[in-house]
Amino acid sequence: MRVRPATARVRRLEHRDIDRRLCPAPAGLRFAAEQDDDAELGEVELLEFIGRLRLQRGDVAGALEMAERSHALDASNERAIQLAMEADATLGRREAVVARYEQLRRDLDERFGLEPSHETKMLYRSILSQDSGERVENERRALG
Repeated sequence: MRVRPATARVRRLEHRDIDRRLCPAPAGLRFAAEQDDDAELGEVELLEFIGRLRLQRGDVAGALEMAERSHALDASNERAIQLAMEADATLGRREAVVARYEQLRRDLDERFGLEPSHETKMLYRSILSQDSGERVENERRALG
């Protein structure tokens, strides 16, 4: 059986970055990646999964890289943007979070006439409120 390049790439990523004992791959991911018609979808999901794993392990730059690669394969996938927003927030890059959200909002409106999902909106608001809360706390410490 000949393996398509995208499927081989998914397998390399899977073996390099997933420690199955600590964090098993999502159900059906391997099956999706092995199907010819679904190889790209499987790679998008795998990149997101690896990005989440990296973010949990403190590899924020690696998480951001996986989010950007996933987004490049499927620009309408909000989960990749959510991951990138979380990574940017962890790095203290508030402007990047705002820019990503606004770009997503414009893209979804132009392409589909839609707004970001409720989950994406809540994440965005949460990140901005955390940032505001940290600034207020830092100002309080500086004053007193």
